[in-house]
Amino acid sequence: MNGPWLILPELGAIRISTIVAAVAMGAVILWRMRSILLAVVTVFAWAAAYEGAFTALGTALHGWSAAYLLWLAAALAGWVILAAVMHVAPDRWFLIATLVVAIVWIATGFHANSPTGSGSGGFDREFSLTDEVLNELTKTLLAAAYLVGALRAPAGKALR
Repeated sequence: MNGPWLILPELGAIRISTIVAAVAMGAVILWRMRSILLAVVTVFAWAAAYEGAFTALGTALHGWSAAYLLWLAAALAGWVILAAVMHVAPDRWFLIATLVVAIVWIATGFHANSPTGSGSGGFDREFSLTDEVLNELTKTLLAAAYLVGALRAPAGKALR
């Protein structure tokens, strides 16, 4: 473990908070909606939407690989689409809050902490508490948007 990351074999570095959020979301959806499928799809749709938006911003603001962004979008879009088919619409107020925090993050340079501390392309060489808080807030607010959306999904229309 290095900083806020957990190093997972075959998956690489992932924030511990991402794992905690995913497990918590899945558990709440499973408990309230009694649907493993809805829980899994919602968690993956949230992660896909966040990673897609994060990478799109990095591409636009720091020149990250456009080819990687296209590959990522193609690979992950299905989760977001499947969630929509299952009537999981992220809560608009949490989406607005996510957007507001993202704008603040962009205004501060849209830098992120990296387990390698590369210092290039928007990744801080030194750990930045401000950037970490902005990263965590956007991720958590988007998770809340998807969680509320899943809990509002019509039980009969959400595939079980």
